[in-house]
Amino acid sequence: MFKHILSTTLVIVASMSYYSFAHDISKLESLHGISFSEKAIEIKVKSTGCTKAQDFRIDAVKNSLEYELRIYRIKKDRCRAMTRIVSINLELELQEDFSFRVANPFGK
Repeated sequence: MFKHILSTTLVIVASMSYYSFAHDISKLESLHGISFSEKAIEIKVKSTGCTKAQDFRIDAVKNSLEYELRIYRIKKDRCRAMTRIVSINLELELQEDFSFRVANPFGK
């Protein structure tokens, strides 16, 4: 009986800790700068040493007159270096000339 209760407790604690480490990808990444070229975006974001371009996702949602760009961090930076601002280049290809609005917050 004791083994059963202990096993169940360990499973519950392990599953709770797993979910506490899950990163909320529905939250927009806070940006510290952004610039555009023909086929890419350069963003400036906080990093503790392990941030890469593959850690981000861009959603370009077309409204009636413009695109709304939303940039999400899909993989959390788990390194432990001192926090700094880094530049990340992300590919972005839109099929036509467009005006846009960036939905992300700036400067947090």
